[in-house]
Amino acid sequence: MYATIIKAIGFIVMILIGMFSRRVGLVTIEEGKVFGKIIMNFTLPCSLIYGFSSVQFDMMMLLALAFGFLLSYAGMLVGRCLYRNRTALEMAGGMLCCSGYNIANFAIPFCQSFFPIAATGYLGMFDVGNCIMCLGGTNAFAEMALHGTRKVSLRQLCSNLLHSVPFMVYLILIGMSLVRVPFPAAVLDIVGMIAPANIFLIMFMVGTQVNFGKSAQALRAAFKLLGIRFLMAAVFAAVLSFTALPALFKQVMMIAPFSPISSPTVIYVQQNGCDMETAAAASTLSILFSILCYVLIIMTLI
Repeated sequence: MYATIIKAIGFIVMILIGMFSRRVGLVTIEEGKVFGKIIMNFTLPCSLIYGFSSVQFDMMMLLALAFGFLLSYAGMLVGRCLYRNRTALEMAGGMLCCSGYNIANFAIPFCQSFFPIAATGYLGMFDVGNCIMCLGGTNAFAEMALHGTRKVSLRQLCSNLLHSVPFMVYLILIGMSLVRVPFPAAVLDIVGMIAPANIFLIMFMVGTQVNFGKSAQALRAAFKLLGIRFLMAAVFAAVLSFTALPALFKQVMMIAPFSPISSPTVIYVQQNGCDMETAAAASTLSILFSILCYVLIIMTLI
């Protein structure tokens, strides 16, 4: 219990360091976004490779992939249903904000600090299914609601996925696991030096982006969206707890849907002309709520 609390405090301290750095002018919000590019293209892929290096592909990983896709898809449908009587812009925004989980930047580094290495494999497969939606699928459906069309651009969806470095790394890792081809020891030694930087860079970047200067209306709307997301996560976790699935798999899958709103969500909200202020507020608050939920779940499970 003591170790769990100390590690959780460590995550919060890293975020506070980022917030402090921005406040005193060491880093601006725009400069903080540069860390996102470094993370997505370098430290996160290295962290995934290092975490997947000893993971063996099994049926539970396929189930994790299915969970990732279905939960993201269900979130999009719930958002559409709850905002069906609102304007097209509000409906599209609700669909985007209720779907998608920031697994790679939050759940994976957090769980790597508390669970065996196999947890990375389960979360990685969950994120593969999740990425199909949050890297283009949900946005395609949101555009359909916004413009009243019924055609999803599979070409654009595939293009978005293939241009995502973490997603491509996932596919390579899955392929190597299936054919039982290990990474050379020298490669693992190199990525092993880079991977540890991932956790601090992510939390520091989050701290530089945290912003509470939102209107009361935006905050109310954000709390509503987060209430929907976390209620769905709680229902899923409750149902999962009664299944006979392996203990580690259940623990990891319970944590996954409590992850923050995915990073591309705010970008898609902005591109579609939806309520950016509400989406930004929901994204910021989801980070804090997710960390709290992670700590409570881990304290209960471990």
